[in-house]
Amino acid sequence: QKPQQMQQPQNEQGEQTPLAYRYYLIVGSYRLSSSVQNKLRQLKNMEADAVAIPLKNGLTMVSAVGFNSLEDAKSAMSDVKDIAPDAWIYSRARGLHK
Repeated sequence: QKPQQMQQPQNEQGEQTPLAYRYYLIVGSYRLSSSVQNKLRQLKNMEADAVAIPLKNGLTMVSAVGFNSLEDAKSAMSDVKDIAPDAWIYSRARGLHK
């Protein structure tokens, strides 16, 4: 079951929006905005609902998709293994994002 439209702290147009899901499948963290944009573009070309989540430490995480269920997030990790073997799950409850 694919989520409808993911919201995140910053969408492609740079507009601030709230985190909509409890868990996010993270495929990379970057300091440079050009690296973030490249990864977002790559994921969107693969029809992922990719989003950027800025962190308080200056890095920006790139998420391929968001979920409200931890089990759903874990099962989706196998879907991104080829493009992101080091993918991990970020819980919004950790509060590391801006």
